[in-house]
Amino acid sequence: MVMLGARGDTATQISECLKTQDCRDDVHSQFDKLLGELNKPGAPFALSVANRLFGDQSYQFLQEFLKQTRTNYKSELESVDFRTKYEKTRNEINSWVEKQTQGKIKDIIAKGELNNMTRLVLVNAIYFKGTWDEPFLKMSTYNGQFWLNKVKLKNLKVRQTQSLCKPQT
Repeated sequence: MVMLGARGDTATQISECLKTQDCRDDVHSQFDKLLGELNKPGAPFALSVANRLFGDQSYQFLQEFLKQTRTNYKSELESVDFRTKYEKTRNEINSWVEKQTQGKIKDIIAKGELNNMTRLVLVNAIYFKGTWDEPFLKMSTYNGQFWLNKVKLKNLKVRQTQSLCKPQT
């Protein structure tokens, strides 16, 4: 969604980083198709992709950008008051993300990250629950650290595995 609104050098740098230079215009419509495939009824997993724009009510957003985010990312713009109610808005954003991720992601935006100069918050949160084709070995579990956001760290049990991927023919 960031690349959709980017222009010039910023758009070029994002495209280079994501390795989408050859298909920059198709990336957005392909994401829409991917969401459709992942959210098909009867899938053996649960997936919630939560995309939303929270924009300050004083700011005029380009209608074409909003149309494209709605079409390709199923994202709506929620008009909010960052200028005088940024802390209340932070709590509302956190509550929305928590609800969209079945309570797994809490406080995605830490206290102090928003202020009266904030104009737009773009949220992408994903909730996935499924079974692994190859389960992790319990003996590979160790105590690790997971960053919840820029300032908050959580200690938890971590597992990892290593394998080679073979392309399907």
